[in-house]
Amino acid sequence: MATKLELAQFSAAVYGSSPKVEGWERVAVFDRPDADYYDEAYFNSRANEVVIANRGTRPMSVKDLFNDAKLTAHVATQAQKYAAEFALEVAEEYKGAKIVETGHSLGGNNAAAGLAAPCGRNH
Repeated sequence: MATKLELAQFSAAVYGSSPKVEGWERVAVFDRPDADYYDEAYFNSRANEVVIANRGTRPMSVKDLFNDAKLTAHVATQAQKYAAEFALEVAEEYKGAKIVETGHSLGGNNAAAGLAAPCGRNH
C-alpha cells in the first residue's frame, strides 16, 4: 500500500520533479493541454496497486485559475471529465488492482472526480 510519503512524492512528480519511488513504475501519462490537465499513473506489481497522481493549480496558468473559479461556482470542468476518463482507462488496464488517487488543490478535486468514475463498475 502506498505510504503518505509516496503519495506526496507522486503529487510532486506531476509538477515536473520526477522522483524515483522505489517499487513503483510510471506506466501512463494523460496530458490534455486544452484543459491544462495532466496526470500520471504509477504501478507497484508487488502490491498490485496503481496510484494516479493529479496535477493541481499552477498559479501562472490562466486555465488552472479559471478551473478553480468554475469549481468555486459549482460548475464542472473539462479536467474533471478527463480525470474520470483516465481513471476508467487505468481501471480497465489494471483490473483487480487497487487504485488510489492523489493530488493537491485542483488536483485533489480531479482526484475525487477520477475516483468516483470506476466506482460501481467491475474493475
